[in-house]
Amino acid sequence: MRILFITNLTRQANMMDKTLKQLALSADFPAGDAVMADPRASWSDEWKTQLSNATVTLISWMGSSSDSKLIQQSLKLLRESGKPYLLMGSGVDQEDTSQGFAVADIETVNRYLLFSGQHNYRNLWRWLAGRFCGHEEKTGEPQELPWSGIINLRDNQRIATLGDYKRQGWLKPERLTVGLLIPRDEWIWGDLKHQRLLVKTLMERELNVIPVFSHWAADPLQQSTGVDTAIETYFRDESGWIVDVVINT
Repeated sequence: MRILFITNLTRQANMMDKTLKQLALSADFPAGDAVMADPRASWSDEWKTQLSNATVTLISWMGSSSDSKLIQQSLKLLRESGKPYLLMGSGVDQEDTSQGFAVADIETVNRYLLFSGQHNYRNLWRWLAGRFCGHEEKTGEPQELPWSGIINLRDNQRIATLGDYKRQGWLKPERLTVGLLIPRDEWIWGDLKHQRLLVKTLMERELNVIPVFSHWAADPLQQSTGVDTAIETYFRDESGWIVDVVINT
């Protein structure tokens, strides 16, 4: 039994690999691979072997799937093999995206990936192992994490409202203010090194900074908010816009 996870997103590949290695410390957990795929890569015997050895394959893709020869060849092989597979992600532009996954299964996988974070990635592996490999272990439900918020860069904690941020004394009335947009996943995984350096530099120049993390695109089905809502929520108050410039990292 083997689970194969393929993505063209570097952070997702790294974090799925990290959580898999933690689960693999248990001797009875099914084997698996988290593979970073280059959309421009050519089909090869190595790819064919990896797909053929998998019991179930999950592909998380950013961008057009129909333009990737690697993905198209992979789907062709998986369809012909009859093995379960699921292709999902932003920009996927074809209909033959699953085999062996029920509608409820697809919704569950989508929630694990969309919600992100160590809890959800770890339990996605467990869910796949239980659903397709007969592995018996309690699986945690998808856990929704905040879609946006202001980051307290002292401890990475979320400040829920602009009012709270003001009350904590982060904004000096006499200074210009920079609104800083940060991808939600970078906050979730604590990958904020370059943002910390940027904020430090801006503050040294006597500027206020409002560092806001946000999911990029709203998803009405998942009731997730996007960057437009974050901008309205954290960069303006009842008096109007309080930022003088916005930087998107």
